[in-house]
Amino acid sequence: MGSGRRHRRIAELPEIGWVRTASLDESGLHVTVYGEAGGIEARYDFSKLECGVQLRRSFATAFDSQSGPNGTWRSKGSCTAGFIAIRAFLSWMSAQEFPPQTASQVSPRLWIQWRLSMPIGNSSRSKLLALRTLLP
Repeated sequence: MGSGRRHRRIAELPEIGWVRTASLDESGLHVTVYGEAGGIEARYDFSKLECGVQLRRSFATAFDSQSGPNGTWRSKGSCTAGFIAIRAFLSWMSAQEFPPQTASQVSPRLWIQWRLSMPIGNSSRSKLLALRTLLP
């Protein structure tokens, strides 16, 4: 294995004046994930998820940050896994007696209750790992 040539490919620079297309729409509820080689990888709709609109916008913004050029969710698979985790968490929170309406109302106590409500297994672990990168 030669290490001298790895990660040495030079990227082509965009044209002068190029501006990256916004990945979060004006409503703050739809995220478009663009591939590193260009093109659209996937679109995610937060408008139909269960919970208040402010909380959905907060999670859509966090998702957009994670799936953007500086985020760690760089593939369609990791973005979809993150979206599934968000959907499960928001669905669980909306079923609570006093569901949070904003991200600041998602308390450590609520997070622990959700963790304890999950079955033991890889699916639950994947959701926890994805969501912990979104919450402050």
